[in-house]
Amino acid sequence: MVRSIVAILMSRGMATESGVLMQSQANADSALGLGMVASARNRAGVSKMKKETTALADHYKGLLQQIVTAGSLVNPETGTPYIPDFQFLGIVEQQFETITSELEAQKIANDALIATQHTEMKGCNTARDTAFTNDGGVIAKQGSMRSARSTHGTCRGEEDTKIETMETDCGDFDELVKKCDDGAGQSHNGQDWYAAFDDSSDGAESTLRNVVNQATMCHAAVDAVTTQAQQCDNDQDAFEQAYCTYSAALVAACTTYDSCYDVSYQDLNTTKDNIQLLEAEQKDIYTMVGKVECFLNVLIQASNHSRQPVQSDITTCQDTAIDTSALDIVYTTDYLGVHDLSVVPKDNCMKTADGKVAHASLESNPSDGYEDHNTNSQFRPGASSWYSKELEQYEGHDKLNDVDDC
Repeated sequence: MVRSIVAILMSRGMATESGVLMQSQANADSALGLGMVASARNRAGVSKMKKETTALADHYKGLLQQIVTAGSLVNPETGTPYIPDFQFLGIVEQQFETITSELEAQKIANDALIATQHTEMKGCNTARDTAFTNDGGVIAKQGSMRSARSTHGTCRGEEDTKIETMETDCGDFDELVKKCDDGAGQSHNGQDWYAAFDDSSDGAESTLRNVVNQATMCHAAVDAVTTQAQQCDNDQDAFEQAYCTYSAALVAACTTYDSCYDVSYQDLNTTKDNIQLLEAEQKDIYTMVGKVECFLNVLIQASNHSRQPVQSDITTCQDTAIDTSALDIVYTTDYLGVHDLSVVPKDNCMKTADGKVAHASLESNPSDGYEDHNTNSQFRPGASSWYSKELEQYEGHDKLNDVDDC
C-alpha cells in the first residue's frame, strides 16, 4: 500500500519516452545512464530503486569527471559529445522533479495513514464516553443504582428502629404477664381478678387493662415491623437488580472499549513500523535524487554553454547535504488540549492504581470508592466481596433476605 513509490523510477518510462526525442539522441540515453532505470522497470522493492538512484548519481558524477579531466565537452578520442543538447537534459530534469514531487506526495499520504490510526483511537475514547454519558448509559444506571442503595439503606435503618420498638413493647408485655402469674407474689385468681379490669387499686402495672393495652402495643409493633421488613426486602431486591444492571453496562462498555483501543493501538504500531522503514528508504532515494539533480544541473549549464564544469562542481554536489525534512512524517497527535502525543492515552475505564474510577464521570466519594470494580469485573451481587461491602452492615436482627446472583 505505502510502497507505491517503488514504481516511480521503474515505470516512469524515462527511456521509453525517448519517442519524443530525436533518434540521434540514442547515444545520449546511454551516456546519461537512463538505461539503468529502464532496465529496472520490472524489479520490485524500494531497495532496488535506491540502488538505481545511487548508481545513476555515481554515473553522472563519473561523466562530469570525464568532462573536467578532458577540459572539454567533447571526447578527445572519439570526437563525440559527452552529453546531449540542452532540450534533452531539460526533459530529464523534469522527470526527476516529478519523482521528487511524488515522494513528497507520498509523505502526505503516509501522514494521513498515521493520522487515521490516531483518529481511530480517539474514536474508541469517544465511543466509551458516549456509552457512559448518553441517556440510559453507564452514568445514568449508576445514578439509579445509588438511589436504590440509598432507599434500601434508609429502609433498613427504619426497620432497625421499629424492631427495637417492637422488642421494647413486647418485652414490656411479657413482664406484665409474668406479674399476672400466680407465682408473682400477688393473687389474681378467678372472677375477682377479671372484675378488677377497671380497678387499679392493687397496682396500676398489674391491672388487666395494662396487660391488654401493652398487648395491643406489642401487636401493633409486630405489624409495623412486618410491613417494614417486606418493604425493605423489596428495596433490597430493587437495589441488587439496579446494581446488576449498572455492573453489566459498565463491564460491557469497558470490555468494548478495551478491545477497540487495543486493536487500534496495535494497528497504529504496525502502521508506524512500516512507515518508519519506508520514510528512511524514501529519504535515501530523495537524497540520491537531490545529488543526481545537482550533477544534472551542472551538465545542463555545460550543455547550454553557460560554463565549463570544474572539479569544485563535483565536490560541491558530492558534499552537499540534501535536506530531507520535506519527507518528515508526523507521528504525533493532539488530544484534549495536549500536543505532540505519541499515542492517544488509554483510560483505565473501570479502575486505576489507587482504586478510584478512572473515568471522570464515575468519580465517587470515598464511601462509594468500591463501585469501580477495583479488583475485577465480578464485583456485583453474588460475590462475597460485594455482600461484605454493600449488605453486611445490615445483618443485625437477621433481617436481610437472600441475595440473588446477577
